[in-house]
Amino acid sequence: MLLLACLLLLVLVTGMFLLGQFNSTEQSTFDALDMQMEVYEKDIINHFDSIAAAGVNLSANMTTFLESYLHIHELSFADLTDNSERITKLQSMMLEPLMQQLKQEDCSGVFVMLDTTINSTLPDADTSRAGMYLKINGYKSTYNPVTLLRGDAEIARANDIMPHRQWKLEFDTTAFPSYGDILADALLPTVKSYRFTEISTLPGTEEEVMLLTVPMAGDDGTYYGVCGFEISESYFMSYYAQPTKVDYLTYLLTPFHPGTVDTAEGFSCGASDGYYRAPQGQLKIRDAGNNLLVFEGDEIPYLGVSRKITLSPNTPDYMLS
Repeated sequence: MLLLACLLLLVLVTGMFLLGQFNSTEQSTFDALDMQMEVYEKDIINHFDSIAAAGVNLSANMTTFLESYLHIHELSFADLTDNSERITKLQSMMLEPLMQQLKQEDCSGVFVMLDTTINSTLPDADTSRAGMYLKINGYKSTYNPVTLLRGDAEIARANDIMPHRQWKLEFDTTAFPSYGDILADALLPTVKSYRFTEISTLPGTEEEVMLLTVPMAGDDGTYYGVCGFEISESYFMSYYAQPTKVDYLTYLLTPFHPGTVDTAEGFSCGASDGYYRAPQGQLKIRDAGNNLLVFEGDEIPYLGVSRKITLSPNTPDYMLS
């Protein structure tokens, strides 16, 4: 009877082990987070690859569009400087294709910045550049109108597009992220020169954005400018909200720094049907065992996982957490 009882107990224990009943809490937590990471990483890679391909295509189309306009009117690119009439006409023609791109791609904004200015006699003319920047005004309600951040306001109003509250006629290259790097790579093939900028604040606002930038250049080596798309913090929160059964799950996209996470440099989002509490400030990362990490800062600690990811050949590595 004792041997029979031991045999039955052995069968029971073996069955429970095979069914995973003796898995540790740590292992179960890791399995749940690792599965969520697989989905999150796949979404990030697919989205950023798609945006990059759209940006390269936008650069080619805008370059062809610009060169055709110059050829038809027998102008050189240098002839656009101080020619407000020609620049205004170009912007008017650019508006519709830019609006189509904004509606077609998964982004919060689209822009084209030309290496020219309407008035070269102004004190800041060396850093002032003409162009258009259209953006969707937030993703926190059912109504999110398109606004004009840079460009001719009269053209926008004529097409039922209101100027952004921080509207300006031209871009300021000193406030444009990574502009020096963009110029350095401007004459490379677009598949090698595109980049995602660091996350920065739009001038005059509190909105954090990341830009995809793709240079525009002619076959003769003329640098025409740069174009691309915007991914804003509010758009990221909406687009990447993940379905999950893990309570209070938080997702981060931050620049890669070994052993630390600086949340101020990144984006965050949470579950698609619940509340999340994003960590603040700098977090130190330490190993918690069982493939789990502890993220510690000035506030409550977090348990999670992380992976390094490359967004483009010219962009420093980022980290998903």
